[in-house]
Amino acid sequence: MENKVFGVGLSRSGTSSLSLALNEMGVTTAHCPHDFSMVKRNVASTDSSVAALFKDLDRIFPDSQFILTVRDKSKWLESCEEFWRLMGRCFNESLFLTILHRQLYGSSGFDRGLYSEAYDRHHDNVYRYFSNRPTDLLVLNV
Repeated sequence: MENKVFGVGLSRSGTSSLSLALNEMGVTTAHCPHDFSMVKRNVASTDSSVAALFKDLDRIFPDSQFILTVRDKSKWLESCEEFWRLMGRCFNESLFLTILHRQLYGSSGFDRGLYSEAYDRHHDNVYRYFSNRPTDLLVLNV
């Protein structure tokens, strides 16, 4: 299988900017791919759908590179709250996003406490998973 680049940061952590930068460098990138064919077609994939499956993607695409986008948690929470306020209805109409958000955050709607815990849990999981492979993970603080 082809080596890939996976942006494993949660939504609102700079995944759109990462996708744009990769595309500008000529790396075809799927932002929030909603099916596996999008991952296979592109060299890179980013956002929550990738974050939720990073361990599986590592097994399927060995020797790939992973980028964890991070930002100040309080600013991330503010951004999520605003984004969910604006997009919540659309999110709730999508079974894919409802399931994804429940898997990652413990809720399909914004809940500051659950999202705060999910942010820490996700970062801990990524850091722990790559602890013996530091060259496979780039942490990008946006």
